[in-house]
Amino acid sequence: MNANTSPKTPYMNTPQAKVWLCWSPRQNCFYVEPEHEGLAKNRDAFLRDAKVDYVPIGIFASEHDANATAHRLRPALREREQRAKVIG
Repeated sequence: MNANTSPKTPYMNTPQAKVWLCWSPRQNCFYVEPEHEGLAKNRDAFLRDAKVDYVPIGIFASEHDANATAHRLRPALREREQRAKVIG
């Protein structure tokens, strides 16, 4: 196996590379990461039979687009925080 076919380094920075917008239910926050990194982390978690905290909620062509969407969705995070404070 070479660097191009190794399971640890798939899809590295190709022109088709995508960016994920992920949401953490536990931390109630967003995280933006390159798709190949998210897939590698999820594969590793699968192999270790571990749970993952970040849930992909969008796939974008650029980090800018992912961050813009996170900005638009941020009021929902604040609303959840407020509900949690009222309930807790």
